[in-house]
Amino acid sequence: MDYLLPDKAYQVLKWLCILLIPAVSWALGELLPDYGVDPYKITHLLDVIGTLVGMLIGASQVSVMGSANRDWSDE
Repeated sequence: MDYLLPDKAYQVLKWLCILLIPAVSWALGELLPDYGVDPYKITHLLDVIGTLVGMLIGASQVSVMGSANRDWSDE
């Protein structure tokens, strides 16, 4: 099976997507208003980046699972 992403990159991106990006987004959303900063744009950007990373991970998984499990005889 050939993944689009190398295993090390997959593990790093998964860790970023599942834990780091949402945690940083939440923390900034909670802390920035205390300093008079509107957190909306920053947290929105982090959420979009997290979603993009998740899509890259999903695309890599689908590329492997889709080609491995597809029954071409039905088409």
